[in-house]
Amino acid sequence: MLAQHISRWQNARGRGPFFLLILLGAMSVLGHAPFYLAPIFLLCFALFWLRIDGMRQWDKRPKRALFWSGWAFAFGYFLAGLYWIGSAFLVRGGIYVWIMPLCVPILPAFLALFWAIPSALYGFTKSSKLWIGALIFGTLIFIFEWLRGHILSGLPWNLPGYIFEGGRPISQSASVIGIYGLSFLTLLLGAALGPFLKTPKSGSAPFAVIAALFAVMFGWGQWRLGAVEITNAPGNIKVRVVQAQIDQAQKFDPEYYDTILERYTQLSYGEGLEDVDLIIWPEGAIPGLVLERQAVMAQLISGLRPGQTLVFGVTRRDQDQKYYNSMVAITMDAQNRAQITAEYDKNKLVPFGEFFPGGTLIQKLGIPSLSMAVSSFTRGDIRPFSPPGLPPASAQICYEIIFPGFTDFSTDPQPQYILNISNDAWYGRSTGPWQHINQVKYRAIETKLPVVRSASNGISGIIDPLGRRLDKTSPYELTIIDQILPKSLH
Repeated sequence: MLAQHISRWQNARGRGPFFLLILLGAMSVLGHAPFYLAPIFLLCFALFWLRIDGMRQWDKRPKRALFWSGWAFAFGYFLAGLYWIGSAFLVRGGIYVWIMPLCVPILPAFLALFWAIPSALYGFTKSSKLWIGALIFGTLIFIFEWLRGHILSGLPWNLPGYIFEGGRPISQSASVIGIYGLSFLTLLLGAALGPFLKTPKSGSAPFAVIAALFAVMFGWGQWRLGAVEITNAPGNIKVRVVQAQIDQAQKFDPEYYDTILERYTQLSYGEGLEDVDLIIWPEGAIPGLVLERQAVMAQLISGLRPGQTLVFGVTRRDQDQKYYNSMVAITMDAQNRAQITAEYDKNKLVPFGEFFPGGTLIQKLGIPSLSMAVSSFTRGDIRPFSPPGLPPASAQICYEIIFPGFTDFSTDPQPQYILNISNDAWYGRSTGPWQHINQVKYRAIETKLPVVRSASNGISGIIDPLGRRLDKTSPYELTIIDQILPKSLH
């Protein structure tokens, strides 16, 4: 009975299967945060491969049909996974609200090409065994997933391996093979499920082998979570992460400016401050050119005590009138003098949000930026972030942390933790913040470093080197998080 349904699915003609593939792609996102229904992703991917493999046998124009079928599944996948980008348009208001329905599908439509091309290439392959074809297809998709994370500016968001929640057993394999290695195995598992569904007798062995590998990974991950001891970093550095819950629309409203500043200072300099060494505010915590406003800076550091450091995100302007999305550390010395002791300018900028691809040509065409701070930021250099008295950190602003390998271990001294500040208010009340924090967990696992994270309307806190959150806070909670910095596993 099942074989008959699969045969119909593989050979059906017309527009119906095209739209069903879009629906399957959208459903597969249930495998990602915050749902983590991994079997749904694997089943949807298996049905996707079965459709592609059946179309490969068509006599007329199979390559074109394969291309558009691959595009359809991926379009649904990326649209359902990235729908929250529409929130950025709603926050800006005005004309952005009207152009949102046109612009939101553009990115998923482009990213879908990374699945459409390998689907078409699959039409050139020949294999007498279903399971070999399935593994070839999974490998082709993986190659283009790797390319998606690297070419142009790269966007490795919602890679297939992320269907396994960070900090859980299977995610621990990323400490050895990285998220790309886990994504490769995930695609092979989903593809191998296809032959098992169609011909259980001949397809069961390949699927069982890969499933057994995941069982081993689960067992090893469970052992690692129990066996690896996480201790405090030298010096017992106490970190205070501030989550102030500021709506994005209010940040650039002059009427809310004093309220925003008061909220951050009251949260930061309240009870228990005497034990705190490091205070973290999120990206763009206080809008405007804060470093150039002495009165604002005086209020901002009003509660700092000698030896304490405040780190926050700010728009910075240099002598050449270039603007940077920056992370700044201000330390109060023993004589109660506040000094900027560390700076980092964001290296990976968001296209159209923080810079214009193609330089000024795009700006001349009248395409507006989504940034509410400046029209275009300048790219900074990756460098150590080491305020005095604190361990060296790998500074990463917003979505820089979704890039595997971004943490630079070539510096001397090497980073002892990742310091990530982000403005997740752009996501609105969506799945975006949960997808983001899951990727943050994987950076901790891959690098074997703890992560200290402050996110505006996102998920803040400290994550240990095994990818486990040391607190349980909501993205929309007004709170502070006081924790001792964990030691890295290096």
